[in-house]
Amino acid sequence: MIWFTSDNHFWHKNVIRLCNRPFAHLHEMHEHMIQEWNKRVRPNHKVYVLGDFSFANTNMTKPIVDRLQGHKILVLGNHDYAAHKMFATGFQEVHENIYIEIGNKQKVFLSHFPFHPMISYQKDKSGVAVQYPFEKVDSRYMHKRMVDDGESWLLHGHVHNSWKQNERQINVGVDVWDFKPVPHEKILEMIKDGPCWEGKTLNDYGD
Repeated sequence: MIWFTSDNHFWHKNVIRLCNRPFAHLHEMHEHMIQEWNKRVRPNHKVYVLGDFSFANTNMTKPIVDRLQGHKILVLGNHDYAAHKMFATGFQEVHENIYIEIGNKQKVFLSHFPFHPMISYQKDKSGVAVQYPFEKVDSRYMHKRMVDDGESWLLHGHVHNSWKQNERQINVGVDVWDFKPVPHEKILEMIKDGPCWEGKTLNDYGD
């Protein structure tokens, strides 16, 4: 069993206000996300965390990682520490952008960030590829974004509650998944249903 999640932002007090999270304080947020994770993830399951796991140092982050079940794999986000420090918190694997297979050999890209917007495109009604009309783009991390090849699916975070699905991009961040990890079966269902738009805004600003 494989699970995906992103943008937990443990120890980030302001994220409660910035993303309208339904928690009174950090402790409530932490406990809720830990419980929801452990209700679903078994020790032999894999969990891919697509960045921005914690805002705290190694000593404060490790007790949280230790409480979470499963084989935990981190894809680095813009708020994560260097790989060797994230290993020290208890992650079994730490990567930059990667490519994996789920289900019946369905390949997906994994990154903290959405596709590079200047060369990302979709097909219009006539089947012609056109540049996607982003209104605003977070330009700080362009060098870390993957290139859209026009066919592949991307699982990502960073955008918080801006969208759940944007064409072939699926946001696995906790803000659009009720603070729970997403099972790979759900990802496969979304891919089978095809590209679509399900979001609140075209903006892709992350913090």
